[in-house]
Amino acid sequence: MTTTEIEDEAIAIAGPAHLEADEIFTGLAGLEVGDRDDATTLAQIAADCKARREDIDEQRKRITTPLREALAEVNGLFKPAIETLQKTETAIKALIVAWRQHSIDEGDRLLESAGLLGNPDDITRAVTLRGAPDKIPGVQIRRTWSGSVIDADAIPRAFMVPDVKALEQMTKAANGRPQIPGWAPEEKTTIALIKPNGGA
Repeated sequence: MTTTEIEDEAIAIAGPAHLEADEIFTGLAGLEVGDRDDATTLAQIAADCKARREDIDEQRKRITTPLREALAEVNGLFKPAIETLQKTETAIKALIVAWRQHSIDEGDRLLESAGLLGNPDDITRAVTLRGAPDKIPGVQIRRTWSGSVIDADAIPRAFMVPDVKALEQMTKAANGRPQIPGWAPEEKTTIALIKPNGGA
């Protein structure tokens, strides 16, 4: 199928489906659940919507799966070249970074030596060595900083981030009453639609 044919088929399915879904959704305006019968009726409408949504999604997959598989094939063909060039670029950058650091270290060593011996030639060479790494045509030097925690107890509280996921797990295990200072549990209620045989 051509791109135009695929697009036409998708539009033929998705267009009417959208109008149908919009009509159902618009019909909910002003509705309220007053009793069990109302809840049962709305639950059936929701179940119908779910079934229709799954049917439409299957039609979407029928169109998109071959496209996704073809895309994966094409990406697979280009991947080795792209990854090899990326590895080459990374390796070259690593060589330049290593040379830059070596130049700076050597410059520092010469400066220290020149300071002790008073040799102006060494001072000039040291300044040249330290400046050279930052003047490479076609290269922009960026400095970033990172670190590692060596004493968690010594880090100021302002930099400590609570483990919200662990707090939520503890709240769930305690059925909403974890009794953790500084933590306020919140309960959220959701509705799951189940089929007559018990499946979701």
